[in-house]
Amino acid sequence: LLAGSALTSAMSRGCASGANEAKRKQAAEGARRELPHDHPLPGAHEDVARHLARGNSRKEAARFYLEAADAARASYQTQLAKRCYRRVIALVSEGDMRLLEAHEALE
Repeated sequence: LLAGSALTSAMSRGCASGANEAKRKQAAEGARRELPHDHPLPGAHEDVARHLARGNSRKEAARFYLEAADAARASYQTQLAKRCYRRVIALVSEGDMRLLEAHEALE
């Protein structure tokens, strides 16, 4: 299992800063399999979400940002939680229940 910085470096090796959408999505998919889903790691989930968003997988990115935000909030990482909730809002469309969840969490 990869954690924190090891996960980030694995994804960085998978796609350079100018990588195309397909490479970013592929790197995120590989890293996603390494994440613990029973106990989310806020920073690692945010990294995967970022790569998914850049790979144009908005729905999946929103799911990982929401998991990161909820885990950050539960561990009192307020700034990270706010950042992730805002990204959820930017990614989901009207009518998506995650939009309401993110707005409520920011209040």
